[in-house]
Amino acid sequence: FVIAGGNGGRPDSEHVSDHYTAWLKGDYFDMSLVREEMNIVRQDKASTTGAE
Repeated sequence: FVIAGGNGGRPDSEHVSDHYTAWLKGDYFDMSLVREEMNIVRQDKASTTGAE
């Protein structure tokens, strides 16, 4: 799975061409859509009350 221009939709992003070389060569990166196979890292939102 490679999106040549990135998936952020921002042509001014510093990461817009990160995978461009792979795309030109026809390479791709495997991407699992099975939850159990994903390495999901959760980052909780900051508290709105200031208490932790």
